[in-house]
Amino acid sequence: MDTDKVLRSLGFKVLKNIGAGCFSQVKLAKSKRHRKKVAIKVVNLRKEDCEWAEKYLLQELAILGKVRHPHIANVLETHVIYEMPSKRVFIVLERAATDLHDKIVELGCLPKDQAREWFSQLVSAMVYLHQQDIAHRDLKPDNILLTADNQIKLTDFGLACFSKGSTELSDSSVGTMIYAAPEVLGCKSYDPKKSDVWSLGIVLFAMITGQLPFYGERLKNVMRAQKEPITYPTEATMDKSCRSLISHMLTYDPSARPSMEEVAKHSWLQARRESSIVGRFVVDVLDKDEEQEGESSEDIRSENAEEKMEEEDISPSQTSLRAALKRATKVFSPLCRPSQSLRSVFKKIFRRTIRT
Repeated sequence: MDTDKVLRSLGFKVLKNIGAGCFSQVKLAKSKRHRKKVAIKVVNLRKEDCEWAEKYLLQELAILGKVRHPHIANVLETHVIYEMPSKRVFIVLERAATDLHDKIVELGCLPKDQAREWFSQLVSAMVYLHQQDIAHRDLKPDNILLTADNQIKLTDFGLACFSKGSTELSDSSVGTMIYAAPEVLGCKSYDPKKSDVWSLGIVLFAMITGQLPFYGERLKNVMRAQKEPITYPTEATMDKSCRSLISHMLTYDPSARPSMEEVAKHSWLQARRESSIVGRFVVDVLDKDEEQEGESSEDIRSENAEEKMEEEDISPSQTSLRAALKRATKVFSPLCRPSQSLRSVFKKIFRRTIRT
C-alpha cells in the first residue's frame, strides 16, 4: 500500500516531504489525534538490509523510548506495518519551525549571544544523553531543530548507541564526514562520547563563523586538515573564551578533549547567565512550513547547492556551510549479524501490539 495511504489510515494527512536520508524519508503531516502538525520518519525495510535494521533501527527506537529532555525531540507514536515481504516503520515526532542548518545558511552566521543561548541548550541535551550512557554520533546542524519559541530540539538518533565511554569503545565508523572526529574517520576503536564532543565543536564553529574549520571532497583531505591548527576567518567576531572552548573541543587527541560536563562548565557558557540575552532573542525563528507553503526544505537546499564549487577537489580549509553541507557524506561500517527477530524486539521495546 502507498505510504501516504497507510499514514492516512493511521490518522495522518501527509502535506509534503521535508527530508530524506540514506535509509529513510521524513514527511510533514497533520495529526488528527494530536491536533497539530508532526514530522514522520518513514523507514521502508523492503529495500534495506535487515541486518542494518537490527543494528541501528532497533537501537534508535530503544533510545527514543528511553530519553526525555526539553531539548530532545519527543516521539509521539511509533507504528510498525508488516506487509510481506516489506516492513515499514513510522516514527512520529514533534515538528519544529526550521533547523540550525537553514538558519545558519539564512544568516551567514549567528549573533554571538544567540549562538551561546542555543549552544547552551544543545549542550544540556548532550550532557543528559551522556549521563544516560548514550552517544549521538551524528551531531550536525541538520539534526538540530529550532522551534518557533526559540528552543533547540536535538533529533535523528539513527546512528546513536549506548556507550559507557572510555571503558566501552566502539569500532563502528559512522557519522557525517565533515563532522566526524579523526579517530572515527581513521577507523580506530574510539570513545563515542569524545567523538560527540568533537562534532559539537564543529557545530559551534559553524554557528559563530558560518563556515567549517575542516573540509575536503575526499576523506584523505579532511583527515589531513584535521591535523592542522584551527584558523578563524578574519571577519569572525569571537572572544578568546569562545575560541578556547572550540580549540579544546577540537583537540586531535580524544583523551585530551573535555567531557560534555566540562564543556557545560566552560567560562564562555557560564557567561550566558550574565548576558542580557537570557529571556530575549535577537534572531526570529519563523515557521518555514507556514512561510513557504508548498516548498520543501529539499527544494530550498537544492537552490542553495546551485552555487558552483571552483574546483572538483576543494582544499581542506574553511568553506561555507552553504557550499559544503550539500556534499556531506555518511560513513558506515560493516554490520553485525542480527541476534533476534525484528518483530519480537519491537514488542519488547514498546510493549504494544504490532499491526500486521
